[in-house]
Amino acid sequence: VIYFVVVMAVGLWAMFSTNRGTV
Repeated sequence: VIYFVVVMAVGLWAMFSTNRGTV
């Protein structure tokens, strides 16, 4: 369960970072 949460958190952080970088 923890692993799933970590992976999801990293995915969201990566997407958020990419969005900020693009914008």
